[in-house]
Amino acid sequence: MNFTQGNYTILYSGEIMENHLQGTFEVPYHVSVSLPQGLDVRDPFLGMRSPGSEIEEGPSSLTLVWNSTRTFEFRFYTPERERLLLIFGALWIVGIILVLIPYLLSRREIAREKEGGRGPP
Repeated sequence: MNFTQGNYTILYSGEIMENHLQGTFEVPYHVSVSLPQGLDVRDPFLGMRSPGSEIEEGPSSLTLVWNSTRTFEFRFYTPERERLLLIFGALWIVGIILVLIPYLLSRREIAREKEGGRGPP
């Protein structure tokens, strides 16, 4: 599609599959994407944005801006996914502690036995 020279605003409103959007242009453009309240891209474990982007926070939206870019890409997430990441991380930490404590206690016991007998706990 070719446009005559000038400034244009292209709006897209609809469902984005897989929480991921990207675009490529033949010449550099100013790209601005506004995410509704509740969506975010700032957590590097859940979201992603292509280099050169800046984040502008508004009262009811988050806006990603690329100045003079040929490509843009971002992945956003909902608050539910952020909570699931925190729960998953907490479960991993608890699991590691449950495995690490008995391991360290058994190593301590082996070291005591090598020193010549069992001492007081």
